[in-house]
Amino acid sequence: MQHLQADFGLSAADYLIMANLADAPHSRMRTYELIEATRWEKSRLSHHLKRMERRRLVRRVPTDKLRSPAFMLTEDGEQVIAEAAPAHADRIRQLFFDAVDEEFLGRFVEMCETVLARIDRHGMGDIAPPGQSTVD
Repeated sequence: MQHLQADFGLSAADYLIMANLADAPHSRMRTYELIEATRWEKSRLSHHLKRMERRRLVRRVPTDKLRSPAFMLTEDGEQVIAEAAPAHADRIRQLFFDAVDEEFLGRFVEMCETVLARIDRHGMGDIAPPGQSTVD
């Protein structure tokens, strides 16, 4: 992920938050949704979002609940992620998928599917932090 820092001034944490916001409806997520998406503790997310606000990548937006603010990408943030995401996807393709042949990739996909099926059979497909429910 060093290329994100060198080419776009983004840390891996910045990219994770921005990619989640970019994929969200209206490019907006409440804090608790970002906590679930990143699996970070509330204090870590809060501190990181403040740093990103100072860099004008994200901004806080009002919601109907005072204790649950939402965040969205700023215009600068939208531009940065629009440039960084394709470059990052290309880098992943080069480093991982271009490095292996189709036979290896096929076996890898089978192994991943086997592990995911086992996780599903054991009811662990959506593991919540202690004290939180996975039921919607």
